[in-house]
Amino acid sequence: MMGERGWPVSESGVDVLPGGKAIIEGFGAPWDSAQTADGCPLLKVARELGGHHLRQWEAEDLSRISRNDAAALAGLKRVIDDMNMRRSGFIDEVDDWVAEHVRQADDAPLHTETLGSIVDRLAIAWVRCQKLGAKESAFEDSVQTRRSRLATRQLAELGEAYDVLLGDVGSRRRRIPDWRILKSYG
Repeated sequence: MMGERGWPVSESGVDVLPGGKAIIEGFGAPWDSAQTADGCPLLKVARELGGHHLRQWEAEDLSRISRNDAAALAGLKRVIDDMNMRRSGFIDEVDDWVAEHVRQADDAPLHTETLGSIVDRLAIAWVRCQKLGAKESAFEDSVQTRRSRLATRQLAELGEAYDVLLGDVGSRRRRIPDWRILKSYG
């Protein structure tokens, strides 16, 4: 079955969604490869979120360096707020697509967050792995090594939890909420 934009609508609840491994790999994918064969845009959004969070991490690092320069810090705060607004747009893009294309059991217990929020958390965890992994190799410090390994484990666990949720939605044991970001930026 096809949705209004020509994308497939899932009969099982989730068969049109990429798995956790594909989402995580999508964060660092080349610009021309992050889309499923059937045109599902979620991997493209994942790639955009991964790049977005890398840039936001860097802006936040700059804000810590600039904390003694009030004008620079105020400018960076505006940049970070704009980035958060764009981030909310990426989350909404995922949630809109899921609402249109994933059929769910109306009577199933509700999960605690939207799929867009989960993909966003996965992107943040992926960036943390990238940044801590770079520090680990630069310093070869046992504390940095432990932090990097913990971040890697957390990312893997989040990916597994995403897959479990997809299984629960597909078997009609859980449903994903259809919410939008409630905090506005700007």
